[in-house]
Amino acid sequence: MGNHEYKHIRKYWGRNVKLDEDQQRVYPQLKKKDFEFIENMPFFLKLNHLTIVHAGITNRIYLNNPPLNIMTLLLFLREVDENDKFLPLNHNYPNARYWADVYNGHEGFVVYGHNPFLEVKKNRFAAGIDTGCVYGNKLTALVIYDTIKPQNYEIIQVNAKQKYAEPHVPLTDPN
Repeated sequence: MGNHEYKHIRKYWGRNVKLDEDQQRVYPQLKKKDFEFIENMPFFLKLNHLTIVHAGITNRIYLNNPPLNIMTLLLFLREVDENDKFLPLNHNYPNARYWADVYNGHEGFVVYGHNPFLEVKKNRFAAGIDTGCVYGNKLTALVIYDTIKPQNYEIIQVNAKQKYAEPHVPLTDPN
């Protein structure tokens, strides 16, 4: 599950959720079976030493039955403070750090998206594969041959055919 799916399902549950322009176009088209599908989406996948999340994980989050409020951080995470606590988008915290730059590998090698980069963001224990295809950059996949040693992967990329939209978060250099 990603942050957009979570937003749609919260609206479906009757929560007070503000949808952006694109989401307002999509939401009325969703049917009961779509919401049932979204409700059953996992917040993460764990395969041996490989963990797949939408956005990220902190060194304080352990995936052995975390509560919903912790699970939702996996959908939104970008930066943490010096105590590995989640920082919201557009914060003004002076000591912010990108989560993958400080992640210690306690939940295995993490593959994630959510934050668009110009190229794959490679860290010792994580790889960010959102390379902004929705905006006209690249679609990226990792081919992982061994979930025991997932750091040994192959990158496959396809260039977008055109520029589609302006990013709401600028595509950044992954380094």
